[in-house]
Amino acid sequence: MKTILFPTDFSKNSDEALKYALEIASVFRSEIILFNSYPIPIYMADVPIDMETNSTLKTESEERLKEISNKIKKTNPDIKITCASNWGFAADEIVTAASDLCADLIIMGTKGASGLKKFLMGSNTASVISKAKCPVLAIPEGIQFSLITKIAFASDCMEEEFNALEKLNEWIEKFNSELTLIHIVDGILNHNFETTVVSRFKEKVNELYRIKKIEFENIDAPNFANGINEFLTEGSFDFLAMAHHSRNFVSHLLNPSHATKLAYHLAVPLLVLPIDKIR
Repeated sequence: MKTILFPTDFSKNSDEALKYALEIASVFRSEIILFNSYPIPIYMADVPIDMETNSTLKTESEERLKEISNKIKKTNPDIKITCASNWGFAADEIVTAASDLCADLIIMGTKGASGLKKFLMGSNTASVISKAKCPVLAIPEGIQFSLITKIAFASDCMEEEFNALEKLNEWIEKFNSELTLIHIVDGILNHNFETTVVSRFKEKVNELYRIKKIEFENIDAPNFANGINEFLTEGSFDFLAMAHHSRNFVSHLLNPSHATKLAYHLAVPLLVLPIDKIR
């Protein structure tokens, strides 16, 4: 993982998430690109922005990014830091920047309980998750970096998830983490059928990957989100990952009828791995 894109709005929450991003960059020896998308003034939204205003906004953005970069270079001299900014709508600019700059990972901060719900269901981040060609890592407010010793992967036990697991395996190897694949039986499908699907998936995972510490959990829970949240809390996990496809975790959360408690209470970093788009 050579390049991490870190979008910032210069808020306290972004500053906290940056500390986590720096730790990840240190472990993977990655470059960090600090990125800021400065908004189009409301009164100019429907007309071309004049060059003078654009220049002023860009200068302010670049100066603030440079301040952050200089601070990082003093405390983390081994991490390469570059800066980029552009005006426009945040989600679109983040996705474009990640593509243009060949980012391998986007790390974004979330703010509080309601902030996480907005992160998962709001137009900006939902758009980033659905369009980005690289994984997206969400850091909830208040989370401090600790060694990622226990990772949970929310799985639908589908073959499309194998390339996501391959990408996740890089994290497992770097941190020597224990992996638990969790599959929620939500009552929609026949339980015996689900058990058979999980069993076959387990065999294939063991065949494809040499993960030293791996467990499989088949969880009966009428509510997908609540089932995940309870399992994470009881198991003291450091990290939650999932592949992004139509039936899985992200889709459940992006549907307001399924978001409920998990969107408000998830307190671990959330890594979304796009299927068929991972570099």
